[in-house]
Amino acid sequence: MCKDAYGRHRQPNSQQTWVYPVQYEAAGEKGSAFFKFQWGFKNDDEEAVHEFLLTRKVPHMPELRFSMHVTAKGPESDDWVCKGEAMLITGAQLSDAEIIDIFARHMHTLISAAAVDADNRYVLHRDISTRNLMIKNDKSPYIIDWGYGRLCVKDEKRLLSDKQMVVPTIYMGIRIINGCLSRSIIDCLESLFLVL
Repeated sequence: MCKDAYGRHRQPNSQQTWVYPVQYEAAGEKGSAFFKFQWGFKNDDEEAVHEFLLTRKVPHMPELRFSMHVTAKGPESDDWVCKGEAMLITGAQLSDAEIIDIFARHMHTLISAAAVDADNRYVLHRDISTRNLMIKNDKSPYIIDWGYGRLCVKDEKRLLSDKQMVVPTIYMGIRIINGCLSRSIIDCLESLFLVL
């Protein structure tokens, strides 16, 4: 059951994303969810990013209810990928103190994801915006849409990539606005401050 659909078009990757609020029922369990449909140039697998973060027990991560991948040839022989996934999400009325608590938990999630593990790997979200900061019924927050997040390796020149300008302009931090091509946790936190 779907009442609304939200669409976005991103540059320079010509990636299109639609997000649908839905109700799901599986194994006798019911709940609210978002179903995300994405089509564009092949990116790092968002499911792999989720699995990595959940394995590391990064707090306030959404439960991945569904994931599907379809790959087809795109223009100039580039691979395109179609992805669908559903995640639990609801809204809540919040007091000022609760908003501060939510902010701290979102920050905790981003910092935990960016902590380097024993294999020198970590994840940067790189797309913090109002659409990606969520709250469950119990008022616990979580962050969705890790599709532009990357499994990074410490000290590897991996952030000079084809996916630089992914944060909406109004949420870009100082380094991004000044044209810095590398990305760090500072950029995610600056975007978080601008959102909240």
